[in-house]
Amino acid sequence: MFQSLKWQSTTYQPLLSEQVLEMPIADGISESETPLSNISLSEHLKKNTSRITKSSVSSSSDQQNTENNCERECSIQVEHVEQLELPHKLVLLLHNVLLKDECQLMIELSEKMGYEDADSYCFAYNDRFNDRLMVDDQNLTDLIWNRMKDHLPQVIAGMKLKGLNSRWRLCKYKPGHYFGVHTDGSYQDRKTNSVSCLTFMIYLNSQLEGAYKGGATIFFDRKRGEKARIVQPSGTAIVFLQEDMDMLHCGQKVESGVKYILRTDVMYSIVHSTNN
Repeated sequence: MFQSLKWQSTTYQPLLSEQVLEMPIADGISESETPLSNISLSEHLKKNTSRITKSSVSSSSDQQNTENNCERECSIQVEHVEQLELPHKLVLLLHNVLLKDECQLMIELSEKMGYEDADSYCFAYNDRFNDRLMVDDQNLTDLIWNRMKDHLPQVIAGMKLKGLNSRWRLCKYKPGHYFGVHTDGSYQDRKTNSVSCLTFMIYLNSQLEGAYKGGATIFFDRKRGEKARIVQPSGTAIVFLQEDMDMLHCGQKVESGVKYILRTDVMYSIVHSTNN
């Protein structure tokens, strides 16, 4: 779908783990980190499928209803894609990646698992106040990947699209919580010879729906001038480059209510493709 995105420019080279860049990098993961929980979010979604999707085909068989629901769940596709042009880069908004009921179920499940203060993680970044939960879930990764894979750039800086990182981070912002100006850190997976180039973040609830006040995602230019303020309905995903000074952004302070997001990384093969 996107064959000529600006972020395919050869001037962009994602950092590998041994490289150092003098910019406020945060919100990544390290190879030494382990998930706080191995509870399968996708299994809970399947068990609660009647809350998420309702089959349009009536049947006296519970098994048939379940199969219809599962087919409906797998057939959900991104409804609309927006391209936000910033001065030097592009941001994608993918709508309907998760249904509203799915978002609410994610919030409920994450609260049962429990959050920890983000300060407990190893990134030396002191302008972040929120809680975080990490979950490894390949089935959830596959479910979401099938819904949105056609809307991502197939090549970035000569590297081919590989998939989503299966390590999901759920973040919770209570009143007074915020995430200062930063760029998102890139992650290298040596086992699969891939590196993350894009952040993929889903808003699980929204100030548009009265869940909280404040908490917008704000993008800045290199002089910290505001360029875009993102406020989207629940279920919308935002996609943007990692470790790029043109992608400076922050999570605005939450004034009231609680904000929840679900995020991971879009991975690309380090082996360069022959076609750019």
